[in-house]
Amino acid sequence: MKILVILFVLSVSAVSIKADPLTFTNVSAIQNGNQLVNLFSNPNPILFGSTITFVVDINGTLPAGGSDTLAITFRDSNNTVLSSQLVPIPLLGIIQPPVELNFSFSPPVMSFAGVPYTLTLDLLNSNPDFNDAGIASNSYTYSFRDAQPVPEPTTLFVFGIGSSTLLFKQRKKIKK
Repeated sequence: MKILVILFVLSVSAVSIKADPLTFTNVSAIQNGNQLVNLFSNPNPILFGSTITFVVDINGTLPAGGSDTLAITFRDSNNTVLSSQLVPIPLLGIIQPPVELNFSFSPPVMSFAGVPYTLTLDLLNSNPDFNDAGIASNSYTYSFRDAQPVPEPTTLFVFGIGSSTLLFKQRKKIKK
């Protein structure tokens, strides 16, 4: 009987080691060299560039010997998958969370008005894996538009002057 009591006391007082579930937060796009645009707090932003780099923070603790996978999926407005990536965590098999992950997307179509795309992130072995501003879910989809930058007025002016000069010289040669 004493042994049972001792085992009960030991089991109740034993420190349990539990891993925090993995989550992702702070999903941002890098614009203008180093400016971050948070996709959650700025829904449906217009992003510029032929290649857009994104940043995501992976937080939590993996159990000993455990792993997870971050699924990254880009879709167009027709919900067609344009690109998908699977990133194993721990990164490179050794880098444990918390970790900041960078990845890029090259939109196939760009316009001055902006083309709509979506980015979906999902930690495959964690549920919920997204928890921001009281919203908890198993994955999260961010919407954005990719636009081709509009040339500056000065650039257009200089281009117009150069084109006019070339046309003027060409006409002058033809008249001689």
